[in-house]
Amino acid sequence: MFTLFIGLVYIRKKYTYTDNLVFSFHSQAFFFILLIISFLIDWAFGVTSIWLALLIFPVYLFLSMRRFYGQGWIKTTIKFLFLNNLFFILASIAAIIFLIGSALTF
Repeated sequence: MFTLFIGLVYIRKKYTYTDNLVFSFHSQAFFFILLIISFLIDWAFGVTSIWLALLIFPVYLFLSMRRFYGQGWIKTTIKFLFLNNLFFILASIAAIIFLIGSALTF
């Protein structure tokens, strides 16, 4: 669903749904790798390092969007903010649906 919105935001680009899907999977996989590294650092050294992953990822995502889609700083910033807000809304709706479904099947 989120990839569909990426495609709509970048409709003038000649990328297919699959191209946008691969970009979306790649960026989310990078986020999960950052979280795994953060949890390993927390476990090994007893410090809290999740804040570092949460700071690195938005910078990485912004720069990867700018490079992959080839747009300027201003357009990328606007689309970055819009897509991230949309992602959090969709993720919240999905979490609520899964919580309700889990409660009903328990």
